[in-house]
Amino acid sequence: MEFSGFLSYYNCTQIPETSVGDDRISTKEMNKSLKELDKRVDPITIDLAQSSYLKEINNELITKYNKQREFISLVAHELRSPILPILGTLDE
Repeated sequence: MEFSGFLSYYNCTQIPETSVGDDRISTKEMNKSLKELDKRVDPITIDLAQSSYLKEINNELITKYNKQREFISLVAHELRSPILPILGTLDE
C-alpha cells in the first residue's frame, strides 16, 4: 500500500491566511508547518498500515496452521485404527 502524504491525500496543499485572536499566521508559515507535520505523519501511517497488514496475515497463518493440525490428527487417527488390530494379531 502506498501513501502519497497527508496533505495531498486530503487535497489541502494550500491553506488561506488565517487569524487566531490577535495573532496572524501567514500562509507560508502554515503550509511549511503542515508539510513538516506531513513528513512526520507519513512514516507513522505507513507503520500502522503495515502493522494492520501483518496482523491480518498472522491471523490467516494461525487459521491455516490449526486446520493443518486438525487434518494431521484426523489422518493419524484413521491410519492407526486399522493398523492396531493387525499388529495385535501379529504379536500373538
